[in-house]
Amino acid sequence: MATAQAALHGNTESEAKTTPLLNNKMKFAIKASASLVLVYLIGFAQGWSNITTAATTVMLIAAVGSLENAVMNGLLRVLGSIIGAIIGMVLIALFPQERFLYLLVLSLAVTFVFHLTRTYKGDMTVFMLTGMTMMMMFQNGNTDNVFLYGIDKAFMTLFGIAVYTLVGILIWPVSGKKTEFEYAQYLAEALKNRYEQRLADNATQNRLHNEALKAQEQLLKSIPQIPGTMEENFSPTQWRSLLRDFKRLDTLLSLLPTAGELAELPKPVSYYLKEYEAVRSQIDMLFDAIIKGWQHKALIDIPQKAELSVNFEAAKDLTQLQRATLGSLALETKKLHALLSHIANKLNALHRPEPTHFSNDIPVKSHAFDLLDPEHLKASIITFLIFWTAVACWILFNPPGGFMIVVLATGLSIITAFTPVKPSLLIIIFTLSFLFAAAAYVGVLPHLSHATELALFLFVYGFIGFYFLPTQVSIFFLLGLVTMNIANQMYYAFDIFLLVLTMFYAFLALLLLFYYMPFSTKPERLFLLLNERFIRQSLQLTQYHFALFKGKERFWQTIAARYNKHYLLNTVEKMRLWAGQIDTGYFNDIEKEALLSYVRNCERFATLLLIHTHTIDLHKENPLLQSYLYEKHSSALVQALEGLLHDTFQKAASDLQRATEMFEKELSSFFEQESLAHYDNEAIISFYETISLYRHIWHTFFALETKIAHLNINSLKESRF
Repeated sequence: MATAQAALHGNTESEAKTTPLLNNKMKFAIKASASLVLVYLIGFAQGWSNITTAATTVMLIAAVGSLENAVMNGLLRVLGSIIGAIIGMVLIALFPQERFLYLLVLSLAVTFVFHLTRTYKGDMTVFMLTGMTMMMMFQNGNTDNVFLYGIDKAFMTLFGIAVYTLVGILIWPVSGKKTEFEYAQYLAEALKNRYEQRLADNATQNRLHNEALKAQEQLLKSIPQIPGTMEENFSPTQWRSLLRDFKRLDTLLSLLPTAGELAELPKPVSYYLKEYEAVRSQIDMLFDAIIKGWQHKALIDIPQKAELSVNFEAAKDLTQLQRATLGSLALETKKLHALLSHIANKLNALHRPEPTHFSNDIPVKSHAFDLLDPEHLKASIITFLIFWTAVACWILFNPPGGFMIVVLATGLSIITAFTPVKPSLLIIIFTLSFLFAAAAYVGVLPHLSHATELALFLFVYGFIGFYFLPTQVSIFFLLGLVTMNIANQMYYAFDIFLLVLTMFYAFLALLLLFYYMPFSTKPERLFLLLNERFIRQSLQLTQYHFALFKGKERFWQTIAARYNKHYLLNTVEKMRLWAGQIDTGYFNDIEKEALLSYVRNCERFATLLLIHTHTIDLHKENPLLQSYLYEKHSSALVQALEGLLHDTFQKAASDLQRATEMFEKELSSFFEQESLAHYDNEAIISFYETISLYRHIWHTFFALETKIAHLNINSLKESRF
């Protein structure tokens, strides 16, 4: 497990032993700094002008991209830059004299491309470079030699990409294949730990669940970068298929009855499920075999299909909720056994010499873009406003650098719009960079006479930015190099140096202005907005479930349910992000750990609600469930969520024991009027599975209600001052 854990953190044991001083952060800084040095030295050796464009390209890619699988990413970045250059020059050709119309079309095109940049789940630099190159084709409104100007800008952009790509290939190349197997092994180990600790306390289960989620994220991030080598006969599609199975496995582990529910059974589980212990042993064996299969590539002996049935005669004396617990345990255990066997079969297919095919596997549908994410849509509006505000500044004040203020302000809004990166922090970092650059401009650069001295200076400057600063803000430190206007033949003029600095402070001021308007980006405001959205999305999903069984679902409810199913967990993830950014020192009665604990409860509730959605879709034709829900005129959970949304819930958390007793009474009353003899075993088991899941949701909701009652979340509405 140590090897897999090391892989999760981006380093292996062997690497740690052979290169103890070169961690991934230092390797990245060395490679990025070397790229920066090569861009300048090669450009100077060839006598090229406008090397700053290539250097800025390297900085941008390093700030938002990565050095992994540089060949494929490099080709895509080149393609994006070429497309951006073509679009930019076509727009100039279409509107040679219509300046306003040209800028309007350009602003719309750039806003759209940058919206794709934000919403894309892969290498975002592809789209970012497309948008940046489109804007760089505009030569401050001049039409003379515009084609040659565009060619030069595009060439220098491609040159920067090529250097960055080659450095990524030749210096400490990253092999996706080995890391992939380690990620998969670690994920299997994390899920096994979840299964073994399924009866542990909530804190332990939350920790293990977070470890499994982290492993899933690592595997997901690396999947688009896998080249699909013939050596392993394993394609990215097949990797995504396996990841989907692992996610289903994680979901099943969330559905297994808790220790409290099993303790309610008067006798051991094996009394009601005689094959239970044998199936459990096979599940343990499959977990171990899958972990070893990733590590040693050994074929796995697949057991026969698990036969696990409820002894209804022995279960006659159980209450309805106890039967639901037993039925859910039987069904989810069988599903777990079948899914582990399915994963083992896929692993065997991988290790056989013939081409790998996953027979009878459902194609994996993957959404590459989150186009309708509310924060991304608002960020795109901000980008559009920044573009036109910068254009107004350029036209009215004609700042140093000209149209470059529009390019930089619009392009770097990707880093600041609805992200934790604050422009005020960037101004501080750039000021430090300015002081450093000014000292170097006066005290260092005039004394450099050899290429090796310049190379060392550039490398040290780049290394400081890439290694000691967070990746996304490093570019604002490195822009100090741009202010120096380093060229083959230097002309030192401190007044020009200060004028260039003015341009950078101007676009940073624009970013700062639009960080707070027209949409507030204060963490506490965003957290409150996201919390309300989370409750509303949960409410709409629950309303849809109830309406679906009643046969009264409306078209708008169906559309809203599809949207909420896709974005509910995304909302919780943003809640976690902005909760971590809140400075709780400004607010009374709010502790950060309590806030994060509340978010963890929200994640648990959202996960169970989405599982419930899937279960409802599967069992909506179940006549027993339809009969149970037919007489209901409203859903208790709908009413509870409405109270949570409108802040009218009871401040003291509801009595869970009393609610459980009422639930049991309701079920008993239902079965007094309904004979199970009219339904087959499948309908009965799926009914109890749904009831058990519904009970899980209520348990989580009560915990959620308790957290929010003690949290006093409304204090975040207070002013900081």
